[in-house]
Amino acid sequence: MAFWSDAGLEPKRKHKFLVFVGSLPAILAKSVNKPNADVTVGEHKFLGNTYKFPGGIKWNDVTVTFVDTENDQIIQQIHNTILRDAGNQDPVTKGLALNGGGVLGLFDKSSAVSALKANGSGVIIQQIDEMGRRIEEWTLYNAWISKIDLGEVSYENDNQLSEYKLTITYDWAQLTQEIAGKTIDEIEAPEIAGAVQSIGNVRTSRRS
Repeated sequence: MAFWSDAGLEPKRKHKFLVFVGSLPAILAKSVNKPNADVTVGEHKFLGNTYKFPGGIKWNDVTVTFVDTENDQIIQQIHNTILRDAGNQDPVTKGLALNGGGVLGLFDKSSAVSALKANGSGVIIQQIDEMGRRIEEWTLYNAWISKIDLGEVSYENDNQLSEYKLTITYDWAQLTQEIAGKTIDEIEAPEIAGAVQSIGNVRTSRRS
């Protein structure tokens, strides 16, 4: 049945979403691309033919676009809190630390990932319905900020908002989707249990 003939079927809307990056205000997010993955391909050549085999999965970076405001000072929050907790220090601070005037901080993955979790819940992308209920959620694991693009300023357009982009790198993403108020795990678990029970019944009948 086509969706336009079913009044109870509602397609997902692109403009109904929430994205959480650390403690940055979700209301200021303008856009974000969903996680996508590439399957690497291995090749083997034999007698003039090429045979391809699937390799591993590589999750591609996610880019979040925010608008900045005078009151929130999000850029300052990123530099003074998130990057600092990730191990970033200016050369003066590093020089003082090397001379015994403080603790030397250096970037590492653990600190970069912990910086987003310490200042929020990491990185989560949600699509919501017309009632604001979560219908799709992507959780990015071991996520950290790999690029900060503060955009540009220009006299050419006086009606554009000041925007900046954050590139998020992560190891993998996990999807939680809700159907009729139940998550995929809640829907699949009874089906799996039923399938296991059916196999057990077949084995029992064969033994008897």
